[in-house]
Amino acid sequence: MFAYTTASFTLGVIVYIFTGLFIPFTETPGWVGSAVLMGYGLVYTSVMAAVARRFIRKSFTSFFFPYILILLVILPAIGLSELKSEFATVQTQVSFGLIIAIGAAFGVRLGIRAGHRKRDEVVEKIREEQGA
Repeated sequence: MFAYTTASFTLGVIVYIFTGLFIPFTETPGWVGSAVLMGYGLVYTSVMAAVARRFIRKSFTSFFFPYILILLVILPAIGLSELKSEFATVQTQVSFGLIIAIGAAFGVRLGIRAGHRKRDEVVEKIREEQGA
């Protein structure tokens, strides 16, 4: 769990560093701002799906733990954007935080499902090899 905790926080910081240039575009009116916000949601969905899938494949307990990791992935983006005063309005900052939190939660849900499927395939393969 410690490895996944530190990896999740590190991934959160890395995602913020590499995508931080696009944060000002979230306040652009019209479809550009919406598209950038959706892009952030998809990035966090992808990151959390990968983390949750990997954790579930290797764990037979603590299925709730990937949901805790959501905080560790989104806190760097929210905290660093607050420290750097990236947003002009509080409304935009709240919508940014909400979008990445929803994206991360959706990613965790997808990752847990995929992890269970993959783990079941591996267990079934091992049973077939032992029975043969």
